[in-house]
Amino acid sequence: MINDNLKVVGAEKDNKDKDEKPINSSEDNVVIPKAEWERMNDTMNRLLFSADKKQLARYDDIHKGEQESVTKLLVLDGKVIKSWGKMKDNIVEKNAQGWWEEEQTIELEFMDGTKKEMKYVDFAKGYTYLPAKVIKEDKEEVKVRDREGKIISRYLIIKFKVKTFEGAEYEIDSTFVN
Repeated sequence: MINDNLKVVGAEKDNKDKDEKPINSSEDNVVIPKAEWERMNDTMNRLLFSADKKQLARYDDIHKGEQESVTKLLVLDGKVIKSWGKMKDNIVEKNAQGWWEEEQTIELEFMDGTKKEMKYVDFAKGYTYLPAKVIKEDKEEVKVRDREGKIISRYLIIKFKVKTFEGAEYEIDSTFVN
């Protein structure tokens, strides 16, 4: 509830017969009585205290304006991962205690062109994230056709050109960023 007594200077022609002081305003400043400021500030604090924090965060996200897009690249042993291939082996066996164990091996390709084969478990536990700013985003629709040439499915491939905060630039498929 905003006080109805707030008036902009010049809004009334004859202000002499009123006991209240007019409120001065300009494009950058509004001058109001201290008591009115304290009342409005108290009201705002009460509303913020009782507000739903999740909805406040949602409001802030919606109204924060244009935001630069940041993605995370995967890094293993100091090298940025470009892609990973299908699992080479998936050996499933029972161990001596009767538990099923899997031994999965995947192939990683790094941005420098090198490849490395490793156990999936070691990969999943060993990578770290490298934040990077998205500079450019290209979208390409891929159509999968059957033998007669009919389109049976479609999917979108998004390729990013990213720049790390250290200055390195990479081009990477959206499948391999987080």
